[in-house]
Amino acid sequence: MSWDWLTAEWVIPAANIGTFLVALCTAVTAVISIRQAKKMIEQNEVQRTQDFAQMVKSQERQEEKNRLTAESVKQQAISAQLQRESLDRATRPIMSVRLLPPAGPKYPLELEVSNVGRSTAFRVGVSFDPPLPEGSKEKLNEKSDGLEASVSLLEITKRIFVGVQFETWVPGQSVTSPFWTNSRDYDVGDWQAVSAEGVPSDQSVVVRYLDDRGYQYEEKFALHPAIWSGRMFPDVDEKKQRRAIEKLSDSIDKYGEAFVKDFTKFLDRTTQPTEEEKRRKKALAEKFERIRRREMRRES
Repeated sequence: MSWDWLTAEWVIPAANIGTFLVALCTAVTAVISIRQAKKMIEQNEVQRTQDFAQMVKSQERQEEKNRLTAESVKQQAISAQLQRESLDRATRPIMSVRLLPPAGPKYPLELEVSNVGRSTAFRVGVSFDPPLPEGSKEKLNEKSDGLEASVSLLEITKRIFVGVQFETWVPGQSVTSPFWTNSRDYDVGDWQAVSAEGVPSDQSVVVRYLDDRGYQYEEKFALHPAIWSGRMFPDVDEKKQRRAIEKLSDSIDKYGEAFVKDFTKFLDRTTQPTEEEKRRKKALAEKFERIRRREMRRES
């Protein structure tokens, strides 16, 4: 076979064509590789995004589960606390302070301190906020509405409670003392009023005490004396007795008048009239005669 035709004129173009083809194949291969790599990167990104979303959802579910668990534990703790408090209130002492309603129109309001719980209270102390003013029977009698007291009612309360510690206070026991007396110029429903001895309407009482386990309690009670200002009273025994006496007096007066009149008639019939009585009787007869004649002349 003759290779005479294979000269430089043919070899060079063929080599160039081969080089071009190799370069083209390389370029195509690179493009394909790049596209595949890009696709893999996109797939990996999508997968990572999905994995991250699944992880976030899983974390949120775990957080929600933890929150529900914590809420359940909290509710159980609250329920246990309420059960303990309910049991404690069912067995512990409970001190109470209030103003009792007045027994009559001008009677003072009494302060009552009592143990309404089911066990004994220990080392009970009663204090007043603000502190009570100085009591004075002169001031009480001057500013009250008709009360005539021989001693300051406020001082009685202070002697019973202020600075006194009751070592034991059994269930159902109550202590009362006169406390509030309306002043003469008191208006019904006045929540800013002051009593006859200077006690303000916003007076409060503080009670401190222990139970049998040594737990300490402190409670504050607002008195609000104005809540009893509208209390109405039926006729009391004194009023009923006074009205009965007045009625009896009227009956005696009427009976006395009738008795005097009948007795006078009896005397007129059984005794001789005096000269003065004769003169009056004659003058009265003459007067009637003149009236009778005047009427007769008027008719004629």
